[in-house]
Amino acid sequence: MNTLLNITRRLVSVIVVLLLATFFLSCLVFLLPGNPAEIMAPVGAPEFIDIISEDAALDKGPIGYYFNWLGNLLQGDLGSYYLGTAETPVSDRVVDAIPASLQLIV
Repeated sequence: MNTLLNITRRLVSVIVVLLLATFFLSCLVFLLPGNPAEIMAPVGAPEFIDIISEDAALDKGPIGYYFNWLGNLLQGDLGSYYLGTAETPVSDRVVDAIPASLQLIV
């Protein structure tokens, strides 16, 4: 019984620490000089930068941005990768990197 209580306490503390760490890290995006959307797409047209701001909820401020990110993360949506020729889901890029990562692990 005591072991189960300790495990539960540790799990709760891990979840709280992860939530706090991700919140503070997401707030750092807004501490950067300039518009975060312009940093994500430095050579994009103003319309494209507005689309990025809306898509990533950067126009909702740090708290709106964080809860949008957290909700998408819980649904398995890791966001979009905007640099390159086309908008690519980050999850596709992660899946593409898995074989090389597994090779390095082995």
